[in-house]
Parts: sequence; structure tokens; C-alpha cells
Amino acid sequence: MNFATALTVGFALALSSPCNAAQCTHSCSSEFVNNCVPFQNQGYEVCRDEIDGANMPMPLSNAGCVAGCQDTDKMAATKDDNGDTTTCSLGAEAFVANEQGSPITLCSEQICSLWSGRGTTACKVLMDVPSTCTGAAGQKCPLIFFFHGAGGQNSMWVNSVGPDIHDGTNDFIGIYPQGVDNQWNTGSQSGAVSEVDDVAFVVSIKNDILKKYFSWDGSFFAYGHSNGAALANKLAANGVGFHGIAAAASQLIQTPESSADPAGSSYLYNTIPNPVAQLIPMLSLHGDSDGTIPYDGGVLFGGPYVLYSEADSQRIYADLNGCTSDETYSETTVPAVTDSGVTSTATKYTYDACNVVGYKVSGGDHGVANSIDGKAITKVAMEFFKDVDGVVSSEVLTEDHSADDGAANGLSGVSFGAIFAALITALSLLNQ
Repeated sequence: MNFATALTVGFALALSSPCNAAQCTHSCSSEFVNNCVPFQNQGYEVCRDEIDGANMPMPLSNAGCVAGCQDTDKMAATKDDNGDTTTCSLGAEAFVANEQGSPITLCSEQICSLWSGRGTTACKVLMDVPSTCTGAAGQKCPLIFFFHGAGGQNSMWVNSVGPDIHDGTNDFIGIYPQGVDNQWNTGSQSGAVSEVDDVAFVVSIKNDILKKYFSWDGSFFAYGHSNGAALANKLAANGVGFHGIAAAASQLIQTPESSADPAGSSYLYNTIPNPVAQLIPMLSLHGDSDGTIPYDGGVLFGGPYVLYSEADSQRIYADLNGCTSDETYSETTVPAVTDSGVTSTATKYTYDACNVVGYKVSGGDHGVANSIDGKAITKVAMEFFKDVDGVVSSEVLTEDHSADDGAANGLSGVSFGAIFAALITALSLLNQ
């Protein structure tokens, strides 16, 4: 039997075998023990998920692993030795690089314990660390949170932005969270998703990174598409300490100014200005032919939410960042290829003095563009973040909302702003 035939048989067995039907093969055990657990810095539970398909899109099929197979003794031993390698313990842990296509699962035990209501998949956060951020170098590497659109998955970023993360020219670490039911609660959702506090979830991820990587003091950025862009705007509106956002195919909400759900949340603001929004660089990317989220705004999906136009949304961010006059405003035209593959142009709107940039793609639909000025739109966002990194770091305070992290689980919380030294002191007290 050749390898291809054996692999096909293995897949057939994986689909037909009941849970724990047979012991994992020697090759599967070797891959699990020698490569998955130590190399990816993950631990037993995450690698077990990769066999069973609960975490990554594909199990460890390259080693002939069958979903549900019983642990060998060597595999079981890693549970005792490495079962806590994905918790966020306070300490001076350094970032460890992963290979492109094999992201690390961040602090899965701690985050999934706190956010058990999200389910076994939507509580897990993937982290993509390039070799340029290994060890001490990682202390200054900015983190970019990438938020998928409605119906998307965090695994999509592994291949779409992962190559740029790992191309050797960037010092960005990619953070890929997952939305419940493949969407984010940005205020306009109904049903079970409206009860999910996604802003608090993102804040808890930030806090866990600060706890685990004790000496890290880089910047936090957020990129989102569509529903994910709406979440990026909501992070900015609620002033949770990000140093810049990029929103593709969605703009600020005009009304209502705040949401009623989720009950008890500290993060209900939908728009700017409000009492908590802080100075924040902003990039918008949108197609003028978007039939899902129109460039000119208006009523969202039949109401009651109403969106600003992109022009008004950019102006609001410019005002927030101190541009009180249109004298700082300029327009240029750059080449673009629409999301349908048509050669076109994009108008670039720049508020020079306050780090607000917008691209309006002529003929671009909801996917915005295949490229703008020769670059993928995620690459445009990364270059924007590189330009503004550190510009407002001293003015945007990192907040500890660790008491708010459990809001979705019925816990009350009080947020307090702090400079970084005070944050570390607070975290130390919390972990004594």
C-alpha cells in the first residue's frame, strides 16, 4: 500500500471510528510528543484538539493521526508535564517564534476557563510570532488583533496575513481571536450573540498577554473586516487602550449612541464622541460599490442601527485626534484592483496632522479590493500601523479591566486606568 492510499484509509477510519476506538499509531504519537507539544509551545490539550479537529481546521493527519484515537503512554505523559504550558502565569516569559502556518494557541486554559460560555472553539486565540520577535526582541513587538467578518473564522488569517507576519520585514505579532457563532457582538446583533461581551473578551486577551509576557511593552493594534471592522470601531469608541485601528468595509455607528446589551457590560458605547474615547490613529478601507455596508452609510440591515458615511466617520476620528480644521486634509489617487479583479483606482484621504487615513476604492464591493497601490489591504493596514507605532503610546494608557473580564459570566467589575508600572503592580497583587 503506498502512502497516498494509506492516508486515504486513515481518513476513512477517522470518519468511521467512534471516539477512542483505537490507540494512536506510533507515527502519530511521535509527531504529537516530539513536534506538536514542544515546538509549538502549546501543551497536551491543544495538540489533542489538533488530532480531533476541535481547534484547527485539520487534525494532525500528516502523521496518520485518527480523530478520537487513544493516547499512547508517551502522549498521556505530556499532559502531566506540559498541560499548563498554555496558561498565562505571571512571569518574565519571552515570546517564542512559530513556523508560518502553525500558530500558537494563546493561554487557552485561562481564557477558556474564564470564558466558558463561548464554547470550546470561540474561547481559543491563535498567536502568530515571527522570528524577529523571539526572546528579548519581542519586548517591543507590536501586536495586531485581526477580527474576521460575520461567518468567518480566525484560522483564515493564518494563510492570509501569516506570510506577511513571517516575511522577515515586520516586527508584528498576529493575534487571531474567534467570534461566537462566527460573528462579533457589536451592538446590532440579536439572540444569544447579543449576550456576548466581545469587547470585554478582547480586553481579557490583552490583560493575559500583559500577565504572561511581563516585560513586554509594545503597542496594541486592531484590524477588522466588515463585522470585525465594526468591532474595531467599538474598541476605539470604548477607549480600551488600543494604539490604532484599521476598519475595512464598515464605519462608525451614528445611532444609537450606546447599546443595551450585553447587560452589565462596561463597554456599551457605539460611537464617538463620548466620555471615554481616546486619541487613536485610524485607517479606513472601503469600496464605493459595497452593496452590503454602503460607503455612504445609512440604516443597517433594516434598523434600528444607522451608520455614518465613511467621510463623516473619518472626520469624527480626525476631530478626536485634534484636527480642528480642514487645512490638514488632502486627497491623492493611487492604483487599485477591485475585489472582482478589475483594474481601478482608489482615492486616498489623509488628515496629515492627526493620523487618520481613508481609501475609497472605485468599483470596490464588500471585499474592498484585491490590492491598493500594489499591496493587499491587510498589508496596507500593517504599513499604516508601522508608521504610527509609538506616536500615541505615551498618551493612550493601557487599562486593566481584569475585574471586568468576567462580565459575561455575571461578575461585576470596576475598571481603572493606570500607567504601565501601576498596571504591573496591580497584576502582581491579583496573582498573590
